[in-house]
Amino acid sequence: MDILVCMKQVIDDSVPLDPAGLESASTILNPYDGYALELALRYVQKHEGSVTVLSAGGAGIEPVLYQGMACGADQAVRIGCDDNSGDFSQAIWAGICELEQKRGKPYDLVLVGKEAPDTMSGGTGPKLAHLLERGFLSLVTGFDEHTAKRQTDEGSQKYRWLSPFVFSVERFGNDLRYPTLKNKLAARKKEIERIEGEAGAQDSSCKKEYIAFSKRKGCIPVQPEQIQDAVQTIREIIEEKNRGEK
Repeated sequence: MDILVCMKQVIDDSVPLDPAGLESASTILNPYDGYALELALRYVQKHEGSVTVLSAGGAGIEPVLYQGMACGADQAVRIGCDDNSGDFSQAIWAGICELEQKRGKPYDLVLVGKEAPDTMSGGTGPKLAHLLERGFLSLVTGFDEHTAKRQTDEGSQKYRWLSPFVFSVERFGNDLRYPTLKNKLAARKKEIERIEGEAGAQDSSCKKEYIAFSKRKGCIPVQPEQIQDAVQTIREIIEEKNRGEK
């Protein structure tokens, strides 16, 4: 199985910030992305496969990619784009398109952390799944070739999945691996592949927009026994809206 792990560099909130600005702030790998990397590495150690780590931004984000290779990832890719662009989902999607066109096949799994501490939105996983037109499962804490485990407030749940797929990963345990000095030095000798963030989007097979929906004004919890009625209600709302647009 070939696994792609999306990683993000964030400000280390355990270190006091300089009041003068964020330029000198310490940065670390997004902790949730660390869990995603750990799941990927555990899988390929137990089975066959490869792990590629990917991040979007300027050259300043490369330390997290070297960290990923020092932990055991086979290769690293940086998608060049403006560090101040905010939401990197479009750039990441375009970069994945570029990589998969070169490979001639999709990655079996794309993993992302549940969220990042700087935004706390949790939007990257579902956006990528939408753009890549793949299945998506959130709050994943473990997986094998055909099943995935997710942790919710109601407890642990198991789902079957078929590649290609996108998982967003939740925290689990405290036994993440950390690179040794030897592995850090070895990783520094490896090259990071660099591609442009909009490259993949130039191909007609990769043209798609992510539609940003307005924030919900309210929501109603739906119980399992109410799902069929809820689906019918949503269908009627959509049909009515479509009739109004004609």
